[in-house]
Formats: sequence, structure tokens, C-alpha cells
Amino acid sequence: DKFIVLTGPYFDMYTNLPGTKLGILGLLVFFLFFYGIGRNKDIFKFFIRYHFIQAVLFSALFSVQGHLFFLLIKLDTGLYTDFSNFLGTTFYLFDLVILVCCSFSAIIGIETYFPFMHDAIQYHSGRKEDEYKGLLEE
Repeated sequence: DKFIVLTGPYFDMYTNLPGTKLGILGLLVFFLFFYGIGRNKDIFKFFIRYHFIQAVLFSALFSVQGHLFFLLIKLDTGLYTDFSNFLGTTFYLFDLVILVCCSFSAIIGIETYFPFMHDAIQYHSGRKEDEYKGLLEE
């Protein structure tokens, strides 16, 4: 309860920013992270681009997961409240474990290698092996 009392005004301030209800702030953050940092090979090293693209992809994945969960909650007729609580707790615990792994790997200076996510990150940020090659070099 104390945490909610302390952080409540900040969440209210964030949700009342101009354009927040339309998703404009999230769109600006996406373009900043994805195109400004993640795809900018001239300025940023691979390690930084890798983790910014990872943040964008996991953010999208967690958003879809949250939308599906809240849709399930709205469709819940009251019969499956224990199941909904278990499912929500499991999903958010899984998200927390992934975020802790990603944060810890960024702190110690290594890239995470989640099976499908690593390939998607390399697709968007470029391969580490091609870091200092020109356009015509193989």
C-alpha cells in the first residue's frame, strides 16, 4: 500500500501527459529506440544496439501478452478466477525473470541468447561479425 501511495502521483502524471492516451509518447520512444539507436550503425556499437532492439522487441511482446491477458479477464465469467490469477501471476513472473536476465546480462557486458529473439535482434541491428565491414565487403 505504501508503494502505491508513493508511486501513484507519478503514474497519474504520466497518464495525463499530452498525447499519452493516443499512444504518441510510446510511438516516439519506439522511433527513438529503434531507428535512432538500434539501426544507427555509424554512432553506436553493436552491444548498445543489441540491447536497445531487445528492449523494443520485449516491450512489444509484453504488451501483446498484457492485452491478451486483460482480454481474458474481461471474458472471465467468474468461474475461472483462480485460473486467471494463476495465469496472470505466471505470465508476469515469467516477464520479470526475462527482464532480470536481460538487465543482468547488460550490466555484466554480454548479449543474451534467447532462441528466437537473438535472431530477430540480429536481423534488425545487424550481425556482430559485420560490425566494421563496408557495404561492398563480404
